[in-house]
Amino acid sequence: MRLVLSILAALSLVVCGTSAAWPRPTPQQLAYGGEISALIHFDMSTFFHDGDPGCTDRNWNACEAGGGCSSSQVSSFRPTNLNVSAWIQSMKDLGATSAVLTAKHGCGFLLWETKTSLPTGEPYRYHVPPALPVLEQFVDQCRAAGIGYGFYYSLTNNFYLNVAGHYVRPASTLLPGQAAVTQQQYEDLAIAQMRELWTQYGDLTEIWLDGGPGPIGPRVAALLNETRARNAVAFNGGNGVSANAVRWCGTEGGDPQGYPTVWSTACCGWCPDGSGSGCAPNASGATWYPSGVDFTLQLGDHWFYTPGDGIHSLSDLKTVYHKSVGANGHLEIDFAIDRTGGIDPAHAQRYREFGDWIRACYGKPLGTAQLAGGVMSATVTFTGQQTFDRVMLTEDLTQGHTVASYQVSFQSSPGSSWTIFSSGQPIGSKRIDLGRTVRATSVRVTVLSVFLSLTPNVTIAVFQPCA
Repeated sequence: MRLVLSILAALSLVVCGTSAAWPRPTPQQLAYGGEISALIHFDMSTFFHDGDPGCTDRNWNACEAGGGCSSSQVSSFRPTNLNVSAWIQSMKDLGATSAVLTAKHGCGFLLWETKTSLPTGEPYRYHVPPALPVLEQFVDQCRAAGIGYGFYYSLTNNFYLNVAGHYVRPASTLLPGQAAVTQQQYEDLAIAQMRELWTQYGDLTEIWLDGGPGPIGPRVAALLNETRARNAVAFNGGNGVSANAVRWCGTEGGDPQGYPTVWSTACCGWCPDGSGSGCAPNASGATWYPSGVDFTLQLGDHWFYTPGDGIHSLSDLKTVYHKSVGANGHLEIDFAIDRTGGIDPAHAQRYREFGDWIRACYGKPLGTAQLAGGVMSATVTFTGQQTFDRVMLTEDLTQGHTVASYQVSFQSSPGSSWTIFSSGQPIGSKRIDLGRTVRATSVRVTVLSVFLSLTPNVTIAVFQPCA
């Protein structure tokens, strides 16, 4: 019976696309199809307020309500008990496989001791003191834990250098304590600092170019290609900057534009206003450009630690998981390091709860099957009836997208008619279809259409309901 069904499915198969240059992932982009990364926010802003930048003309040389005093002073970065081990433990509890640290955010404050100098010849003073080697500890402990690591370096803003929106502001706006630079000097300094980051700390898994590289895209691309960053995926690294580009999903609310149809291909370079659902791989101009879904644990879209701020419920995180990881996306969840230099206990508990839920819900399927070898339908058959409400599909993306559309159906008893459970497009790195709770003896997945006569390889897993 299964063979007959597979033959019928193949006879009715629709083949889509004729492109000769079919979009395929690089090995780095393929590896990015893993589930979750930690996006770590720790910076001078931690001790003032959330923002890009958290340093402003109101706190640069003065005090602000609820925050610190003089964000211009290195001494204002003052964690009382730097505890990178706690960061790592929460990553493990969550199940994160990689992490990105804000090595330089909008204030211009650096989490490493740079050797770069200002145009005057004076050292670039605005960085952590020797007693707080934040970036080095982060790298060492990620390595020890087997967690991939990388750095966020914002080219958009640098308050210390009076830079906003990629460009140096007029000299008339310069505040005491800010360093005066020309546009060329700023760009040269940024390149020199990124060279330090991308050459001195080993092999990187991911780099972040939040807001894109701006007017120095070609210089950033050249630097990337001559350093270890060439082997990392690059968030906002499209338009030729990186061969391993990742695009922004278009929102920071855990609800990707275009959901649930989210392709790993897109037809835009920077996708500055969000990628939407991307575009189908057979569309004109499509390139492999997977979707990264960034999301804050704190309420109010706050990335840096905000005392007294609430955090998202476990229920919220379950929804985000299904809309990101479960819809062909990669979840990059914020770790807002608190003012002690550790993880707020409430945050640590929520990461642990979230990881425990993922492992409990999706750790042991009721049954699995493989759709491969040119067969366009595969069935999971249970011993007796089983109750399920979700099906997980995982596509081998080595060839790029192969499945254009699919359908999931079930039998309530042997020999009974098949009832449709779900259908859609694409599958991608992972697709989790949630539906009504049903009892069935068999669950079947049928590929309805493929691209370019490519041969799909899809893993099917059926799961029982989980709270």
